[in-house]
Amino acid sequence: MAAARTLGQIFPEPKAAAKALGELLDSRNVAERRAAAEGLLSMMKVLAQLTSGNEPSGKIVAGRPDVTAAGQAVLPVAARGLHDRDVQVERLSADTIRQATAVLVNQVPQPRLSPETARSEIDPGALVKAREELRPLTQAFKDQSAALAYGADSDRDLQVRLLIRRALEDLGVARVMFQRFARGELPVIGPAPGTEEASAANPLVREVALQRPARPAAPEDDPILDLLKAALPALTKGLSDPELEARLRAVDALETLGPQAAPAAPALIKALHDPNLFVRWAAARTLGRIGPVDVEHSVPALARLLHDQDYDVNIAAAAALDRFGPAARGAVPDLIKALAASDAEKRKAVLRSLESIGTDSRPAIPAITARLTDEDPSVRQLAAEVLGRFGPAAASAEPALRRALNDPDPDARRAAADALLSILQK
Repeated sequence: MAAARTLGQIFPEPKAAAKALGELLDSRNVAERRAAAEGLLSMMKVLAQLTSGNEPSGKIVAGRPDVTAAGQAVLPVAARGLHDRDVQVERLSADTIRQATAVLVNQVPQPRLSPETARSEIDPGALVKAREELRPLTQAFKDQSAALAYGADSDRDLQVRLLIRRALEDLGVARVMFQRFARGELPVIGPAPGTEEASAANPLVREVALQRPARPAAPEDDPILDLLKAALPALTKGLSDPELEARLRAVDALETLGPQAAPAAPALIKALHDPNLFVRWAAARTLGRIGPVDVEHSVPALARLLHDQDYDVNIAAAAALDRFGPAARGAVPDLIKALAASDAEKRKAVLRSLESIGTDSRPAIPAITARLTDEDPSVRQLAAEVLGRFGPAAASAEPALRRALNDPDPDARRAAADALLSILQK
């Protein structure tokens, strides 16, 4: 048993080590199975050190081929451990899988801040190479779809389902980053605090990756998407998990699916009423990433969140309605009320939603016009821009827009002038 634990700590040849540990995992002796699971976990932890520069020498001494080889060898064995009759073996196996997904995320090439342009840049060739080198690993994850869906289910041990749901979120984030970076949608950020360059571990990278719904990707082999779809029923069930952290893990994983999470819409709408504000916030974000879905129920539920006690929840709801576009027309009365909010960011989010809804938001023109005298110059500017989108239908705003030509803020003045040109067009 000590040999099994030591085997994982020295990072041996993955295939041979995983075979030996897998045989030990079949033992009837629970202590031996635990030792095998500990060995597998140690292999992944050592790999994480060797690929991140956290190894004592500070050098990255293992590359993507090593990551792929280790993942292909270890994942099938760890997946078997999720079905073990001993909960400790299950937990160790789930942690092994979670470590593997964290290593995968950190293998996605990251944008670097260019000193010449002060913008984020990435080598397209490096992206293509990384994707191809990691494809066998993503396929290895897909091959264990059934085991991961099993581990994510609310009937599993709490620690197990937390780890597996986090692993599913990692996989989704890696997939979205590859898609966005390949399309040139790079985060405009500097180095993470205390680091020399942006890192996938930097929460800013994840936030930028998920801040907008992904455009549909070109049809292609997508192992991670297939895996996440297989886990969708378990994640959907997880939205009603009795444990708060488990609900949060489920909704965070669903968010990475974007429009593919549409089957979870009824459960997400229900989650908008969750007693925890973070669940409500995340559910609203996820519905926004899905887009117009079950509008008969989702739009009224999101409209109610505009009046939630938490401004971040309000803004997430407004952003979701923004992404629903004209389908969110039923929320106009609530959006009008929300324009009187004391928080400027909320007022701007509401204005964007009204703009996105289009002509059906004409009843809001008087309330939008009132924002031309808002205390915040960016709100005044946005209000003028939104009025301009209505064209001649916003003629009632002409006097207020003419007064706004004397606004102390140059951007607000410019927006008012543009709006008048749009409204007075012949």
